[in-house]
Amino acid sequence: MLFCSKQYLIFFALVFALYWSLRWPRAKIGVLLIASFVFYASWNRWLACLIFACTTLDYFLARGMEAWSSKRPRQLLLAVSVCANLGLLAYFKYVNFFLDSLQQLLHSAGGSASLPLLSVILPVGISFYTFEAISYVVDVYRRKMPAELNLGHFLLFIT
Repeated sequence: MLFCSKQYLIFFALVFALYWSLRWPRAKIGVLLIASFVFYASWNRWLACLIFACTTLDYFLARGMEAWSSKRPRQLLLAVSVCANLGLLAYFKYVNFFLDSLQQLLHSAGGSASLPLLSVILPVGISFYTFEAISYVVDVYRRKMPAELNLGHFLLFIT
């Protein structure tokens, strides 16, 4: 669903009207959350599931960081979050670059390898939500802000 399409205009108008017709804040959040995932899934369902899974992982890791008073477990949870987020970003953005570089390195060293280029679909906005999630977990780790208690609110923040 492209921003400049008639389909998006209708989708946006329906979400806008539904949002402003509701009285309850929880229902409004639900509408925005569903609309966000429907919009993302209209491009690729699996990547929408990936965003959901990564965001849920960051939510629980941040909650764990807040629950621990000891520095070591908090550092471990932060490291897991940052590594998972940067690992996904590196995979989606750079896996073919690294495979091609490795193949060229082996070729220049006298070896040969036929490494396949992967058919990787780059998720829309992956850099944005990756660094937004990292910023959040770092702020929770540094105790600059408390961990979000509501998973729906956190999912809406990231999406």
